[in-house]
Amino acid sequence: MYIAILFILGCGLSPSNETGTLPANQSARNRSSAGQPVNLVIFTLDTTRADHLGSGGYERILTPNLDRLARGGIQYINAYAQAPRTVESHASIFTGIYPFIHQAANASGRGKFPMSDRFETLAEIMRENGYQTAAFTTSVMVRARDSGLEQGFETYSDYDQGELKADRNNQRFFRWFEQKAVQPFFVWIHYYDPHIPYAAPAPFDSLYEPVTGHHTYKKIVRKQGLTNLENYTVGEGISRYDEEITFMDHHFGKIIEFLNRKGLLDSTVLVTIADHGESLSEHNSFFSHGYDIFEPAVRIPCMILDPGSDRGGMIVNALVESVDVFPTIMNRFGLRHSNPIQGRNLTGYFDSDTAVSRDRVFSQRNADSPRILQFGVRDRRWTYITGKDTPRMAYVFDRDIDPGEIRNRGTHPPADFDRDLFHEFLMDQLGAKDEYPAATPISLPLDSRLAEQLEVLGYMH
Repeated sequence: MYIAILFILGCGLSPSNETGTLPANQSARNRSSAGQPVNLVIFTLDTTRADHLGSGGYERILTPNLDRLARGGIQYINAYAQAPRTVESHASIFTGIYPFIHQAANASGRGKFPMSDRFETLAEIMRENGYQTAAFTTSVMVRARDSGLEQGFETYSDYDQGELKADRNNQRFFRWFEQKAVQPFFVWIHYYDPHIPYAAPAPFDSLYEPVTGHHTYKKIVRKQGLTNLENYTVGEGISRYDEEITFMDHHFGKIIEFLNRKGLLDSTVLVTIADHGESLSEHNSFFSHGYDIFEPAVRIPCMILDPGSDRGGMIVNALVESVDVFPTIMNRFGLRHSNPIQGRNLTGYFDSDTAVSRDRVFSQRNADSPRILQFGVRDRRWTYITGKDTPRMAYVFDRDIDPGEIRNRGTHPPADFDRDLFHEFLMDQLGAKDEYPAATPISLPLDSRLAEQLEVLGYMH
């Protein structure tokens, strides 16, 4: 079986040299200094856990293309999303601003909450600086009229029918590139495949045997409306999730292969990041996200391949956040902005001249609207989660001995956990609202067709 699988995956592998890395570039710095355009492609991997990629230490999965990018670029292995939902997280990636400031939120039964035009987006800034901008998105959740994420994109190719698979999204990009692309360009490619319902196309739909040791969850599945998983065990559901990630990786590799054929890999910065993760049964949350900010929902893969950098193959252990992408791109491309950002320039983690090491990271969970229910703070060891929707005592996890955040020690915190320090950090973050008042939430009515699509995707419980 695995011989066939490897052949399938090999057809989509990005070009490699003998060491298995992306093709080496010797002249990108010279080309940049000579004035040749440097392009940007951002891949956002919806619902993708950091620990379900080969490069994240997950041995049972085949993700050769993403793994090769991690080996050839800079991999940030302690990256966290600002929120466990799509719109909130993408808005933070593209503005460098925490969700409680930008106020964008997923559409839900409470309505639609698109991103305000008050803040500059990455696409707006790059377009103003002469870059052609195009986005290729694959979920009704991020369509232009509901999310506000289209701001700044000359081309915004969205989807109105639930979910578009990665292969079809790639075809839209290829057509656009051949017909309209002009350098320099900024392209956002969004893949939604690992989101429920898990249904990778053949032959990817039978790659993995079920993970053993998990109980059935028929009643839970029926309650959540995941009809394609009914009567499955949790182990089978995890395998279906992994198959979607492998399918996505295969088509991610097709884009890399295409850029290589066009001779663009030595003049294009590639950023790959997930918007959030997925709970696969942890804390009794089955194949979902958005309902907690535990590790499975907010720890994400983050990788940057910069042909102008000599840091390829570097693994960065520092804590980083989704909001760091925006200032990193501003720095790399020499661009200015006016946003009240909370993000930091990621290059500072390996450039002593601009060191900006972060001690803690922040996440939040909303209530199907911009209203906040939970806040989370993490340092290299501890997780502290509190808010309106928590037990009487906050959640406290010691990830040194409990990396999955299973055993809550909030009732009797260890003596070496400094709750006051975490609370003070949280108050400092929320204090940004005083210095930079939040955008006024935009609330739009939910149309019946969108409600139907959201139900299919598990958002209308």
